[in-house]
Amino acid sequence: MSTTQIIVNEVSLDTFKGEGFPVKITKQINDLRKLVSRNASFTSQISFPRTAKNTGALSGLTPTFKNSKVTPTSLSCVILMNGVTVLSGGRFTLSSKADDRYKGTVFFGNFDFFNLIEGDISELQWATYDQAWERADVDAIKATTTGIVFALASWFRPFGVQSLTAGSVWNTKHDINFSGFHVYARTIITNIIQELGFTYDDSAVTDSLWDELAISCPITKFAISREVDDPLEAEWSKTATQSGTGGAQVMTFDTQIIDVDALFDNGNDKYDIDRTATIGVQLNECSGSFIGSGAATIHFSIRKNSVQIARKNISISGGGSFDFTFSTITTVENGDDLEIRISSSAISSWDVDDGFFRIEDVGAVADHSLNISIGEHIPQIPKKDFLRWVFALLNIQVETDSLSSTVTLKPFDAILTSPEQDWSKNLDISKAIDEGITLPYAQINRFEYFDNEQLIRTDTEGTYSITNPLLRQELILIKSGFGASDGAQRKGIYIRGTAVQELPVIIMHSERLAGMNTTAASAAFTIDSPGAEFTTGNYIEVGGEFRQISARGGDTSGTVSTAFSGNNASQPYTLRSFEVQELIPPRIARIVASQGNYDVVQGTEDVTTSIVGGKEAVFHDDLLWNNIIANSYQNLLDNVANPLIIKPRFRFEASEFAAIDMLKKVYLEQYASSFVINRILQYRSDGLCFVELIRIN
Repeated sequence: MSTTQIIVNEVSLDTFKGEGFPVKITKQINDLRKLVSRNASFTSQISFPRTAKNTGALSGLTPTFKNSKVTPTSLSCVILMNGVTVLSGGRFTLSSKADDRYKGTVFFGNFDFFNLIEGDISELQWATYDQAWERADVDAIKATTTGIVFALASWFRPFGVQSLTAGSVWNTKHDINFSGFHVYARTIITNIIQELGFTYDDSAVTDSLWDELAISCPITKFAISREVDDPLEAEWSKTATQSGTGGAQVMTFDTQIIDVDALFDNGNDKYDIDRTATIGVQLNECSGSFIGSGAATIHFSIRKNSVQIARKNISISGGGSFDFTFSTITTVENGDDLEIRISSSAISSWDVDDGFFRIEDVGAVADHSLNISIGEHIPQIPKKDFLRWVFALLNIQVETDSLSSTVTLKPFDAILTSPEQDWSKNLDISKAIDEGITLPYAQINRFEYFDNEQLIRTDTEGTYSITNPLLRQELILIKSGFGASDGAQRKGIYIRGTAVQELPVIIMHSERLAGMNTTAASAAFTIDSPGAEFTTGNYIEVGGEFRQISARGGDTSGTVSTAFSGNNASQPYTLRSFEVQELIPPRIARIVASQGNYDVVQGTEDVTTSIVGGKEAVFHDDLLWNNIIANSYQNLLDNVANPLIIKPRFRFEASEFAAIDMLKKVYLEQYASSFVINRILQYRSDGLCFVELIRIN
């Protein structure tokens, strides 16, 4: 007589006597288009008497209905049939409690894995990839094959084109440097799996796309540095000591800014637009001789062009020396005189060992840092969704073993070439074979990207048809949350070629207007008549000068961040504004070998630096639906189209059932054919079960 033993939370539960087969087990190739926690192999509902033993083992569970979207609470479960373990690493969930019984279901396989996944991919550990974001740094990762990669796009000048995809010099000194990076999909999947404590085997996934797929992670800000590489320094020694008798001792150190552009422009493309800087002062080993009480208040001030712009007082007493630092934010330009002034009415002489000015670029964009925190720029895609979308593109099946905490990935085509399991002797030839089976495919299978009105595609209604009356009429086979980027054109945006990198586009709006008035050495401007929609942050070009608007005074007046050099009276001018069109929804691309080197404009309109190409992220034709079908689904759909889809009955000993590999094909001598497994239905302790099989040759 067949026996079944059910162990929940390490307790062997009491079962009802004489109820036939208390447990029926179904194994299935999991539908990765859902990836919900219950998308796993499972048992039929199991009933247990409400004995004291069972109550003690199950008391911590809350019933969860079958169709509930609530993540069920569960306990570990093992099932033995005829003394052989046929299910290990399962999770028992309670569906109901009655006066005399409990009812529940055991899920296994992928249940624990998917049930544990929560949050979005930006929450993964990205700190190891944080880095400085200068040209040399991004060049260093442009050829990487794991982690993050910077894939260089063309750099456009704004005049004469409609968009800036990566950066542009738009006059001699002002560079708008835009950049982004890509994260390999395989790196993200690895991190998702490993953070759950699982190890995984993806050796069967040999498609080149598995190594090359990546998502675009733009940095949607102008890249402007905070700190100048070579600060302005003016040093003094002890020979600068001033001494005398009486009060009001004053000591000054000064210097003049000769070339402000040299302070802010350098070979790494770190350009400031409004020349706003932090002026820092550092004085070392300051000491002095006191008058009278031995205590003094010392006044420190920073002056620009003989005007005090910052002041700080400190009180000291006793002997010894001290160091002093002080800073303020101001605009700077050529010819500015900077001065440190130290004064006190209670000190008769000064001694300063050394000191210097330091100028640090504040930058025109808030919260910018050269050290990019990668995690801040990762799209907030739910982890389950990300797995589902990528696995669907490559038609990857997932099997997990909760007991050994392993995850195995295998595409359908790998199943076609897998070793065979010969089930010929297990086939029950006394039972008629059912061919009226509903598989998770249809006669019309639709493939859809996430819809985006900003994109123009030629294959938005990608379909694959199967002539097979056994299948349902129509379904969406894949609904990807990624935006369609391969070959897609943004409406109204110029894109180079058909295989291109797509970063968030910086759109420049340019309008030629009449009637601007400026005065040399003044930051103010007026326009002759209202109507121009200018605002803070816009740029104006008048009389050959480029300036950024720092404030709007009214409909016809405003100020710029740097004073004008010339006079203009009712002159024509150009008003420019920049708009970032972000990547929504997120994009997936293919990282490919470079299509060539790039001439990157640096510093002036006419000087370029050749950048040797490494890896490029391109939205390639391989990601068009017809190629996805040919690449990942053709064999599956061709075999589903084959009319021989059968559901025979088999008999397996418990040890044979436990050894079944769902990701290996099956050979049946009776048909002289091989099959792939879709589902094993309701295996019970007498060894009988039905199996849905799809013939592949």
